[in-house]
Amino acid sequence: MRKGLKTILFTSFLSLCTMKAVIWQKKENQRKRHAAVLRDISRRSEKMAELS
Repeated sequence: MRKGLKTILFTSFLSLCTMKAVIWQKKENQRKRHAAVLRDISRRSEKMAELS
C-alpha cells in the first residue's frame, strides 16, 4: 500500500516537472521568436527611413 502511494506521488511529481519544463521551453521559444520579429521590424523601419 505504502510503496504504491510513493510510486504514484513520484510519478505525478515527475510529470509535473516535465510539464513545467515543456511550458518553460514554449515560453522561451516564444520570447526568442518575439525578439526576432522585433529585430525584423526595426530593420525594416531603418530601411524605410533610409529610403525616404
